[in-house]
Amino acid sequence: LSATLGVIVPSVVIIFIISLFLDEFMANKYVAYAFIGIKCAVAFLILKAGIYMLAKMEQKILPICTFSVVLSVMLIMELLSVSFSSIFLIISGGIIGIAVYAIMGNRGSKK
Repeated sequence: LSATLGVIVPSVVIIFIISLFLDEFMANKYVAYAFIGIKCAVAFLILKAGIYMLAKMEQKILPICTFSVVLSVMLIMELLSVSFSSIFLIISGGIIGIAVYAIMGNRGSKK
């Protein structure tokens, strides 16, 4: 309990203090530039992880179709500036993952 609190409390305190001064903090041009750089780095890291997962993906029809559909939907949503709540996307992804797992599990048990 002490170790967990020792790890969590400093981060929570720092985030709370920053949240008190967030508007002034974001008004600083250097901070704004830093966040632009961070966005670029995050986009690159996500792209790198996606390429890595694509390379490790099974070369079967379902994973390839799933990847193609997800990539297409993501691109269309980005081009049309459609946005959803993060919570909606997380719950939808979980439901789809459970459904696909159930379907694949039923297919494997029939052998």
